Amino acid sequence: MFDCHGFAKDMRDWSQRQGTCTSKSRLHTRSAIEEYTKLEIYSSAELKFIEFSHVVESFDMALRVIVFFLVMGSASMAFAKQSLADVTIVNSLPPESPPLHVHCKNRHKHDALSEHTVSYQQSVVFGFKPNQWGTTRYTCEFTWNRYHQEFPVWVDDYFFQTRPCTHCVWTVTVDGFFRNEAADGRFQQFVYYWKI
Repeated sequence: MFDCHGFAKDMRDWSQRQGTCTSKSRLHTRSAIEEYTKLEIYSSAELKFIEFSHVVESFDMALRVIVFFLVMGSASMAFAKQSLADVTIVNSLPPESPPLHVHCKNRHKHDALSEHTVSYQQSVVFGFKPNQWGTTRYTCEFTWNRYHQEFPVWVDDYFFQTRPCTHCVWTVTVDGFFRNEAADGRFQQFVYYWKI
């Protein structure tokens, strides 16, 4: 026989609410309690599984977002580092003087530019992508009349050196070489004299 008080030891709240059990409802009550207990256990386990899977999904999504931003940040830094740079050399020597001869090459000499003859108020322009190691360097050799000069026209920022300009404009005059960032000629800085 089913003992209401013996069963109620595990279900104290139930027994206090139910009071005494009748013999007719004992089996019905027992099966209802077992079903309720199974349902409660199943719901609790299911709820724990749902909570755990929700945590896993949230963690997975957060991890994907972090990886995405890390990849995009690295890519944007790489592309920013490799943005196109250019050098313009303008001949501002006297109009009736001999032409200016310019020969430029990069530090590793595998990207040498052909020699150019630049007439009065003409220019030479070349563009390139700085390498990812920060060691890009272009040097030009200038010859005019009996004068000459050779110097770096573009140096990447490495070993605590900063780029003098991204879009370097070099103006060649009788007095020497002026550098500025803007193509409109403002903020020119005298940099080198001619050598004899």
